Amino acid sequence: MTLLAPLMGLLAAALTVPVLIAFYLLKLRRRPVRVSSTLLWERAIHDLQVNAPFRWIRPSLLLFIQLLALLLLALAAARPAVEGDLRLADRVVIVIDRSASMSALDGLTGGSDSTASLTRLDEAKRRAREFLSSASRGSSGGKRPRIMIVQAAAEATVLTTFLQSPGALRDAIDAITPTDQPGELDDILRLVAALGAGQSGEEPGAGQDGGQEGNGERTAVYVFSDGGLTESPDISSRPTLPQRTSLELVRIGPATQRDDAGRPLPLAPANLGITALSAKRDYDDPAIVRFFVRVQNSGPTAQEVVVELIAGESQPDSQVESQSEALTVPAAVTDTDGNAEPGEAAVTFQLSTTEGLLVRARVRAGGDDLLDADNTAAIYLGRPRDPRILVVAPADAQTGAPAPDLFLLSVLREMDLGSVRLMTPAAAAPLLRGEAASSQAESYDLVVLDRVRPDVLPPIPSLSFGAALPIPGLGVVPGDSASSTRFLAWRRTHPVLRYVSLDGLIVSPPMTITLPGAAGATLEAAPAPAASSGYSFLPLALGEQGPLIVLAEPSGGGGDGAAMRRIIVGFELMRSNWGPEISFPVFMTNAVEYLTVRAQAATGIAFTTAELARVQAIGPGEVVARNPGGEAFARRTLTAPGESNVSLGVVERVGVYQVAGAAPGHDLLPINLVNPGESSLLLRDRLPGAVSATPTASAPASAGPQHAHIELWPWCVAAALALACLEWVLYAWRMRA
Repeated sequence: MTLLAPLMGLLAAALTVPVLIAFYLLKLRRRPVRVSSTLLWERAIHDLQVNAPFRWIRPSLLLFIQLLALLLLALAAARPAVEGDLRLADRVVIVIDRSASMSALDGLTGGSDSTASLTRLDEAKRRAREFLSSASRGSSGGKRPRIMIVQAAAEATVLTTFLQSPGALRDAIDAITPTDQPGELDDILRLVAALGAGQSGEEPGAGQDGGQEGNGERTAVYVFSDGGLTESPDISSRPTLPQRTSLELVRIGPATQRDDAGRPLPLAPANLGITALSAKRDYDDPAIVRFFVRVQNSGPTAQEVVVELIAGESQPDSQVESQSEALTVPAAVTDTDGNAEPGEAAVTFQLSTTEGLLVRARVRAGGDDLLDADNTAAIYLGRPRDPRILVVAPADAQTGAPAPDLFLLSVLREMDLGSVRLMTPAAAAPLLRGEAASSQAESYDLVVLDRVRPDVLPPIPSLSFGAALPIPGLGVVPGDSASSTRFLAWRRTHPVLRYVSLDGLIVSPPMTITLPGAAGATLEAAPAPAASSGYSFLPLALGEQGPLIVLAEPSGGGGDGAAMRRIIVGFELMRSNWGPEISFPVFMTNAVEYLTVRAQAATGIAFTTAELARVQAIGPGEVVARNPGGEAFARRTLTAPGESNVSLGVVERVGVYQVAGAAPGHDLLPINLVNPGESSLLLRDRLPGAVSATPTASAPASAGPQHAHIELWPWCVAAALALACLEWVLYAWRMRA
């Protein structure tokens, strides 16, 4: 109970109680008088008036009743009141934010002066339990509100229907567990909007007795959160709160600091986190992978950190490689609107591999760090799929079957390839012209053209021997049949010719490649673009008469067009002594990797805690995903053979998950936070500007749900009047006696 006007009550008691006591302190002093006539009784009655100022107070029931009545009237003047249920609310929705930032270790154990030792989620659950205890005491209308418990992160989930059972509601709050997901406000608003649609029965919106909710009921939604919820940037898609519904933030975390003018200061708890991790294969050398790591600092001071990159840590057959870089991450700054903007810094690592590897990035700092989930991020460089090669060669005159060069075919069959298929130009024409079904075109990663010039450029990367491609200005010119040529120079450091020696090779008769107008014929020249063709050309090897091996790339490089690189070998293998040389298998291995690896393993595999995690599996069979502790959390059964894209759902916690039954390169599933908003841990006193039917949708944060005060002064006045009546009855009865 509380007193709304305690000073008024004290003043009333100070004015009335002393007066009553004073009357009982007055004393009547009598003296005996002899009278001879009753005429003198009038004088005796006059002598009943007090004529002595003080006497001892004797125990008196009437005095006790009179004092009690006066005290009740003074208490009524002080306006006593007790807390009832939520002000003007028939239904209450308690939303507890369990997003990643709510795991920060700066929750309060009690009031604002408590020592920070809990997570923000612990504090939110404690505050919600305290509210349940106060709400269970009843309301000014004599009935308690019905309460629903909702947990929210990337999605809002209803844990209970509207209940009036404190025990069941408290158990639901205790069962809420933390996640590493970002917090989304829109999903909370959609859920609240659905509650106002007039649902009944066991659906959200039904009372404990299962009755239909009335249209006039008022709903109060309290979001226990640090305020770090995000909303959709598209205003038109934001959910609208229904009428008679209010939304209020109960801010969790350290108390708001204010400047000298009383304005709130942006809160920036000290935290370091990885907010971006990406992998990209080098454009010129697909065997080189570059990793980009961005680190964010939300604290008020700059931080010296060490960023580590660890490769092959989870593969038993891989050699663990570790790199580290020191990095200075600037402090958070305040923008013109008074909002704190975290500081950022980035670092790049380089790794040379074509194998499947798990790569982790980890940040280590010597200062305070309130959140662990963003200190590590991982990406899985899945082992590139074994390339599938289509060889197009002229048909044999007698059998009509493809007749490729024997050295070329034998090298391809000895390589670690997914498949090698032979076709004649006539059979491959629909595929090379892009007329075949897309599924058939996608079944190959590289086409090798042996002495075949297609009518149009193939829709996949290509390697040509002894013939040009249909690119304007590009051709192969045969030389004198009685002469020969040797290799004079080649780009020894280029990925295609790495470890390839062309010394002693002879081409007879010479066949040189002619390039479009501006394209140079020297190794020193940079790749020269030909505007009419859309390609740029880079000579890789030169003979006595001109280029013998040329690389054609889409103009500008990079992008999707880089997957359509072309390598043109201007001479036929049978016109040279290259086939039996050891350098030819090395060249073929380099060329196949250069043309296929980059397209198949460009970025690696990684998912966030807000995404659907998907893996490739080869059915039939069971796909089982296990968390880092070894417990299975998702099972999928495939009945049809062949590759299938399997969804494992949204994974709430960060870590590297094992996936049994997945296709090669998908057996590890990295889940990361990498969310700048959650890593900032910023505490906000207002929810984002949501569209609402009530003016409280963007209300400032409160200390907690506000309760209506039930005033008790009418009962105090009534009790005082009853005591006054009792005192009169007792006095009258005593006088008669």
